[in-house]
Amino acid sequence: MNNSFIYYNKYMLLKYKQIGGDITKQFILLDGTSSVGKTTLCNFFKTLKYTCLISDDYVSIVNDMMANYYKTISNNYFPKNKRYDIEDNIFSELIINDAIKAKKAIIDSVVQSNLIKKFTEFDLRNKLFIIVVYASLPNLVRNLQERRINGDRRALMPFYQFQERYIMTNDNDINKIDRINRQEFKQLLKENLKFEFESEDKLNIFVINMFNNMNINDDDFHWIKLKENYECDYLLNATDKTKDVINTELNKLFNNILN
Repeated sequence: MNNSFIYYNKYMLLKYKQIGGDITKQFILLDGTSSVGKTTLCNFFKTLKYTCLISDDYVSIVNDMMANYYKTISNNYFPKNKRYDIEDNIFSELIINDAIKAKKAIIDSVVQSNLIKKFTEFDLRNKLFIIVVYASLPNLVRNLQERRINGDRRALMPFYQFQERYIMTNDNDINKIDRINRQEFKQLLKENLKFEFESEDKLNIFVINMFNNMNINDDDFHWIKLKENYECDYLLNATDKTKDVINTELNKLFNNILN
């Protein structure tokens, strides 16, 4: 696999624009941690004739393409970051190409940075609307329990993704989303997800490190907001909201903004 193969979709996209392809429709990036309900939200957009593109569905394709790539490389040291960059480029270009073929598409992903970068490179950033879906820590714990019972265990990954996205802020911040508490979260884990840890000490260390990464180092309640390196056109707070309430909110959003 050479560079022309890795970036083949870029040339397909340019050709698509040159022949007058209809790229005027809106693309939607549905971003958020695992287990916030993004895949369920995709069903709303299906009623609006959007094609749902689920990032997990591309994993095996990317793995196959990387396997072919490794068949051709020489025996030199290979930085891990370079490997990740190649995988990210393949994934982003495959999914953007499919979005253009669909003309109207919503992309369900837990990683937004490279997708946004590629939309920008392809001169499509102004066609992209980014919805970040938020769910509180109690809601995430509940959702993880439901997934596990149904045979879809996600372990602790959503909490790693949570600490990557959110950071402590103050009461006066207009971008504040939710108040969280370290001790309360620790108790939630003990009552529901204790089996994910080898011991109580490991559980405590996990909670301390997670909150430290959000600049929280005490047991007080603190507001959090989305970190500045995450882009967001609309933040959908799905905490304790029914499907009907969320659909009503999305309908209002779609009618007022997306069209």
